[in-house]
Amino acid sequence: MHSEDGSIIQECLNGKPEAFGILVDKYKSGIYAFVYSELRNFHDAQDVTQDVFLQAYRGLRKLRVWESFSFWLFCIARNLCKKWINNKSKRPDKDYIDDQDPRILDVPSLNSHHENQIFQSLQETMDSLPEDYNQVDDHYDGNSL
Repeated sequence: MHSEDGSIIQECLNGKPEAFGILVDKYKSGIYAFVYSELRNFHDAQDVTQDVFLQAYRGLRKLRVWESFSFWLFCIARNLCKKWINNKSKRPDKDYIDDQDPRILDVPSLNSHHENQIFQSLQETMDSLPEDYNQVDDHYDGNSL
């Protein structure tokens, strides 16, 4: 006796590859949710989910117990997540700013950089003035020019 998944797999193996789309539709949200819970990145989860189904389609002939198709899919997903995490940790751009949580980015740092540039420019200008002009008068009250 074949399960629903087994019947669809049989169709795929008998020359109807479009039947695999039924399995994709049936399992894609569950696989995506699992992958996203592992990777915590929308785009990475989409990529890995697609890879799960590609790998499953390519390996469909190797699946011996068709009734365990969903378990097999989740095993593929788990293995691909582990591989993705491992490969990503080795990339030189692993800390690229787009991968960071926007809440932890130091937004004022750009303003601080501009302020430092202005201060440095002002300091250079003050240093270029003759000695008599680069001293602040201790008695200046801020009202007279």
